[in-house]
Amino acid sequence: MGGMEEPRNDAATKLSRREISAAVTGLGWRLLIGEIRADVVTGSLPLAADVAARAAALPGADGHLRMDVRSDRVTVAVRTAAADWVTPHDIELARRISALADGLGLAAGGPDMPPRTVQMLEIAIDALDIPAVMPFWKAVLDYAEGPGGDDLADPLRHRVSRDGSPTTAHGRRRRPCCGGRTR
Repeated sequence: MGGMEEPRNDAATKLSRREISAAVTGLGWRLLIGEIRADVVTGSLPLAADVAARAAALPGADGHLRMDVRSDRVTVAVRTAAADWVTPHDIELARRISALADGLGLAAGGPDMPPRTVQMLEIAIDALDIPAVMPFWKAVLDYAEGPGGDDLADPLRHRVSRDGSPTTAHGRRRRPCCGGRTR
């Protein structure tokens, strides 16, 4: 698509945040917590279900596509489940879903969408002894142990995770996170 960077084409490659955003922003998709997401506003539940069924039938959707069908839209989320991140396959699948929506006179995201319709919330638990507090949060949220064993996950794949940088007794981070930046 004009002006968009093409991501690397190895299907197993985990793309950088910059590569992902450059590839999908022009399609109306957003990178949110390890997956790309878009709303397709349909105006009706039957049309939302039809869009979801057509997207699910696309080749290569299994293991990559999750959807939330509502009365007037379908929210589509794409990531490679095995990698727990976005790969070039996912970018291509997002393009095919956008083309499918366009063929029905709909759009994935786009200029007519209200701002920030696709959102997620991530909560980071930060404590002196993270392993000691995780059972509490697991019980309170009714979550299960997430991939890698150092975070919690709900059945809908919304995740509460620790960032690997517990604070010191004085409230300072022991190690920087986020590529060297502290939050």
